[in-house]
Amino acid sequence: MTLQGRWGLLDSLFSVTEERNGKVRGIALPAVGGHPAPVPLMLWWALLLGLSSLVRYHPTAWTRAIDLDTSVLAAPLREVIDIAKVRVPERLLTALTDVP
Repeated sequence: MTLQGRWGLLDSLFSVTEERNGKVRGIALPAVGGHPAPVPLMLWWALLLGLSSLVRYHPTAWTRAIDLDTSVLAAPLREVIDIAKVRVPERLLTALTDVP
């Protein structure tokens, strides 16, 4: 299979594909309300808005959620935040520089 054929196959299977460190990741994004799937930057924005609202309006629940000793959500939440530190600036740069 040619490289072009491989990318075409990946594009048909996933809404978003990206390559990092030689590994291709595919993300399937569902359509919402009959419209196309939101772009990954918008999904990050929604996730971070939800988390920041939890922090601001329910600080006790947030504190319990990130307690590594008692919460099963603590490690995944911390991982998401660590990933966001890298991905969100990358997505913003792409959005700002990908001008047709």
